Amino acid sequence: MALLLDDAGKVVRPELARQRVAVVDIGGHNVGYLAVDGLSDLPAETRGTERGAWHVVRALRDYLEVEHRGLSRLPDHRLMEAVVAGEIWDADRKVDLGPVVGGILEEVGQEIVDTARQYWGHDAATFRSVVVCGGGAYLWGKRVKQAFRQAVILERPEMANAVGFYRFAVNQARSNKS
Repeated sequence: MALLLDDAGKVVRPELARQRVAVVDIGGHNVGYLAVDGLSDLPAETRGTERGAWHVVRALRDYLEVEHRGLSRLPDHRLMEAVVAGEIWDADRKVDLGPVVGGILEEVGQEIVDTARQYWGHDAATFRSVVVCGGGAYLWGKRVKQAFRQAVILERPEMANAVGFYRFAVNQARSNKS
């Protein structure tokens, strides 16, 4: 809905309403794999897994608890910002997080791509777009785009669901007035 509609609830990408589209919604605690055809959900091709961006934060917090104790008390969103930036500051010293979180980023990223391929197989070629959303798109969106050339990473992916629901509600309100 975030791509199909604008903020006034008007259809701006009518072709999406007629195409097969996949969505990879990479959240904090899970990844949703959604398939739609002409705006109808395809239950046989829609699934989810219970592993997401907060698994990386948890691994970082465990490391910080041992190596940079004061930083382990930072709120989750600050640690996620550090993961995305690839670094964190311990007082006046910059700490490169690549060696700390690189392995789990690689592991979860590969799992996301492998799971999508497992769920969609050769049918992935029938999707005109693979939409990547959710806050985890900052960490693994490029990885999904490498695996699926038709992938599109949404702008402000962490807000895509909220924007889509809002735009759909505006669309429905407009329809009910008619």
